[in-house]
Parts: sequence; structure tokens; C-alpha cells
Amino acid sequence: MVILKKKILLLAIFCLFFFHYAESQITNLDYFATSIFSLKYHPGKKLLFVNHVDTSNSTIRYTQMFLLDSINGNRMMTNCENAFIGVLQIKISYNQKYMAFTHCGEGHTWIEIYNLEDLLQSKFSDPCKMINPYPGNLSIDFWNSAGLCISSDINLQKLGNKELNIEDLLDNDRQFLYNIENDQFIPYKPKK
Repeated sequence: MVILKKKILLLAIFCLFFFHYAESQITNLDYFATSIFSLKYHPGKKLLFVNHVDTSNSTIRYTQMFLLDSINGNRMMTNCENAFIGVLQIKISYNQKYMAFTHCGEGHTWIEIYNLEDLLQSKFSDPCKMINPYPGNLSIDFWNSAGLCISSDINLQKLGNKELNIEDLLDNDRQFLYNIENDQFIPYKPKK
């Protein structure tokens, strides 16, 4: 089984090499596999994410998604036109209902949350939720049964009530738990 998994990964990367050979000849882009997620509710399926990096300045330009399917065959889910831009982090939810991406652009981070079933059916519409803390930044810590835990240097509890500004910045990063169902943030306090 381990050998089969390695062969599938190598096949995906090998195909990716030929797909992007021409592009790499005219640009400074290079690529590398970043994450593989096994899908417990979809036996035999995994998601592979591949970052395309500008080698001249190490900037992640875009991230493609591939479905590795041992039953129906592998397929590329995104191409250069609909790929995810500037992805720093990818986390799948506790119940595998959602997938969250931390993006970065122009020195600013934000999170987009997508319905996983929509992604698996190649429905790349707008995210079901977007968390944009400008002028602050954020990162994904983890998912749990209560929601998405996020670290941020701005008070996310004020997000949505008003436009955030420089006065809302915190002295240091704090963790917030985001409940996607009721669209609310609460301070996260780990259990001791």
C-alpha cells in the first residue's frame, strides 16, 4: 500500500512536470508538493496541493489542487486560471466539511473557507466564508469540533461590526475560535 501511495504521488508530480515545462522555460517559476490530505469520508481519495514559486524571490504565486483517486483515476482540479493565489496554509476541518486556506498578498494575510464537497465537484465559486482582518494579519492554528482556531494580531471579535483600523491592533498575537455556522469569534482558551 505504501509503494502504491508513493507511485501515485510520483505520477502526479511527473505529470505536473510535463504540464508546466513550457511555463518554466519562459518564467522563473518552480513548483513543489505542499500538502496531501486523505479524505476519510471518500475512501481511496486524497487531495494533493502543489505550490508554484517564483524562484527569483521565493514568492508563492499560485497553488494547484489535484484529486488522487485510486478508483476513478487522478485529475487536476485547478489549472493556472482558477488556481488558488498566494496560499501559505491549508487545513481541512475536523469533520472534513470545510477546507481553509491562509492567503498572502501585498504583505497582508486573509483566510478563505470553502465547502469541501464543492471543491471535490470542481465548483470553484466564491468561498463560503472569508476572514479579512486588514490592517492586521492572521494564521490558521487548527480545526476542532467547535470551529477554526486562528491566531491574529488584531481583535477579530470586532470584525463584522465595523471596519477594522489601527486602534484594533493587539500588542501580541491572540487566539480566537471561529464558529463558521454562526459567523462569530470568541477568545480561545485551551483546556488545561
